[in-house]
Amino acid sequence: MGKTLMHSKNFREAERQSKQQQSHELESLHQQASKAFAEGRIGEYVEDIPGWPWFAAIFGELEMTAAYYPTDNDYVVMTVEQQTILRSSADAGLGPVMAFLQRLYVAQSASEQVEGV
Repeated sequence: MGKTLMHSKNFREAERQSKQQQSHELESLHQQASKAFAEGRIGEYVEDIPGWPWFAAIFGELEMTAAYYPTDNDYVVMTVEQQTILRSSADAGLGPVMAFLQRLYVAQSASEQVEGV
C-alpha cells in the first residue's frame, strides 16, 4: 500500500511539473510572437487563473487568443467568438502553434495589402 501511495504522489507531482513547464513554454511562445509580428499585434501574457495562461493576438480583423489548457495538455488558438481554430498537443511543442500564427499573419498581411490597392 505504501508503494502505491508513493507512486501516486510521484505521478501527481510529475504531472504538475509537466503542466507548469507547458505554461512556461506558452510564455516563451508569447515572447517569440511579440518579436516576430508587428508591434501591437500581440497582447500581454496573462495568467489570471493559475495554470491557465493565455495571450491575445490581433491580425487585421482576426482577434484570437492563444492559451494552454492544462486539463487537456493542449495549446489552443481560439477566436473571440470562442471558435477553436487550432488545437495542438503540448507534447508536440510550440512549433505547430508558432507556424500556424505565422501563416495567419502572412495571410492577413497579404489580404490587407490587396485591400489597400
